[in-house]
Amino acid sequence: MYFNILALFLLILSTPALAKEFKCSMAEGYAPFQYLEKREMKGLDVELVQIFNEIGPHKITLSSDKWDNLVSELYHTSGIDCLIGMEKTPSRLKIFKFSDTLYTRKSALIILANSKIEKLKHLGARVVCGDKDSNLEYEIVNLSKVPIRMVYMETKEKCMKALASGVVAAAIMPKKVAHFLASKFKIEIRSILEAKKAMDVGFAFKKKGTLDLKDFNEQLKKVIQSMSYKSLIKK
Repeated sequence: MYFNILALFLLILSTPALAKEFKCSMAEGYAPFQYLEKREMKGLDVELVQIFNEIGPHKITLSSDKWDNLVSELYHTSGIDCLIGMEKTPSRLKIFKFSDTLYTRKSALIILANSKIEKLKHLGARVVCGDKDSNLEYEIVNLSKVPIRMVYMETKEKCMKALASGVVAAAIMPKKVAHFLASKFKIEIRSILEAKKAMDVGFAFKKKGTLDLKDFNEQLKKVIQSMSYKSLIKK
């Protein structure tokens, strides 16, 4: 009897977790992390999902939409299970459940290279393309006394085009996004302010419910330990 119980226990331990499929989504205009190119989903976050699926057993199926729509859908409906590549800001941690961290991003206040603006105070009463929930926007709006007028656009591409055309005087966005888009549109830029700390990035899930992310995070650890991940992050 003892040996039968022991054998059953060992069998349970050796049996892999049942594979789960997670319906996740991504933004359509947040290059180089997640974006559409000729209707094909691309970017660092998409490649990380591919590595995740290759490792298994759990799988992620991807869809795309405008970011604001997706954040609302994840919070209010059951259409998707998670969002990929979301920064773990204090406000988001209150309403979403997050996976372990995959990497970090750092935001900057971007202006055109030939702009006469040198400091944050020079943006008083000027229009800036904002970055909702980012630490840098919080610092500028709540900790500085500069009366900046924030506007929000559907994608960072639109922000960069607005900066190039003079519609906005500056834009807040992750540094890697800024440099990717500046290169794409052949725009010379510089930053006059950076966030004090980089933000952790992970997968965001519904806060409510009984979803246990233990198995999901175990697979993420294997992703981070893989050579594919290290090569991708280095690139």
